[in-house]
Amino acid sequence: MAHAASHSAAHAAHAAHGDHGHDHGHIVIPQRTLLVVFGILLLGTLATVAAAQIEVWFAATFDVVIPQWVNVAVALSIAAVKSTVVALYFMQLRYDNPFNSLVVVFTLFTLAFFLGFTMLDLGSRKALYDYKGSYVTAGGQGNISVPARPGAPAGAEYETIPAGTSIAQFARITAARQAEQTLANGGTLPAQLAVFCAQEIQRLQADGKPLPPYLVKFEQVREQYAAILAKKMGHGHADSAHAEQGASANHARVRTGLTLPEFSQHSSHSKDSGHSKDAGPAATPAGDNPAAK
Repeated sequence: MAHAASHSAAHAAHAAHGDHGHDHGHIVIPQRTLLVVFGILLLGTLATVAAAQIEVWFAATFDVVIPQWVNVAVALSIAAVKSTVVALYFMQLRYDNPFNSLVVVFTLFTLAFFLGFTMLDLGSRKALYDYKGSYVTAGGQGNISVPARPGAPAGAEYETIPAGTSIAQFARITAARQAEQTLANGGTLPAQLAVFCAQEIQRLQADGKPLPPYLVKFEQVREQYAAILAKKMGHGHADSAHAEQGASANHARVRTGLTLPEFSQHSSHSKDSGHSKDAGPAATPAGDNPAAK
């Protein structure tokens, strides 16, 4: 009788311990199950790589462009299967309280909800303005036309700027073309182009480079722009030697920070000469030019 009672009590304690372990303890997953999960994850990784290679082969063989949404759908489908397997077995949601699985599903739904709004924005940006739907590449996308040099063959009124040209360099090229055409036709340069030519002369002389023909011609007529240069740059033609000396000193100085190389020489000279307030508007003459835009 005592033996039966002790056996019954031991059985009840074992059952209680088993229930307690099932609710709050760590489930030991069989090794065979873990190996199956491991195999599924490996196959998913191989499927991702294979899908990318198949896409490249298919596009090159049949000369077609696969839409981006197809790539996203395939990649996310494979990733969803792998994530589900990990959550079910490695995170043990399959053996846990169903409420925890509900929390995970709700969290994923919320994430998809907000990402959906972002995708709607990205996918509809070119609905009103086509250029807003294109990708921006470093240095610009090129294929931008600027006026050709004077004396270009008939029909070659414009030339194309190659891809990779920075915005500052593009503005400089455009301003140089405009100044070159104006001087070749015997016209008068606007104030911004006159300051641009004076700054180009300082920069090229500081670098020890020869002046192009249009800047040589500008030097010949520079006296008529003396008042403009004195107002915009803080010195006139009489101080050109001092300006060139300051430009050479600034060119030798180590440039730090995030200032564009195209503008660092002039800004440094403004600080040294004590005319930073007056030199500010002339820092980007080409960028303010409507034709440069």
